[in-house]
Amino acid sequence: MFSIARTIEISGGRGITFRNTAPKNLSFTNRLAMFITSALKSIKRGNVTKEQISRISELLHKEDKDSVLADLRLMPEWIREIILQTYDE
Repeated sequence: MFSIARTIEISGGRGITFRNTAPKNLSFTNRLAMFITSALKSIKRGNVTKEQISRISELLHKEDKDSVLADLRLMPEWIREIILQTYDE
């Protein structure tokens, strides 16, 4: 099966690209955990800044911790470490 990403233009030259994904990536019970994981995967491990981690920390501390931690098993190890370090602060 051949898969193709689709891009939809929003406005001002900006758009959203819809790519195919594995069912695991859609199995999250916490939407914020899913969005953070998706965003960090898109940014890539070596490109995540301290400012981005700080913003993630702000968002996570407003969210139910147990709900986020329930989805840890769905995250890559390096993202798991970021999430756990955020909660240890």
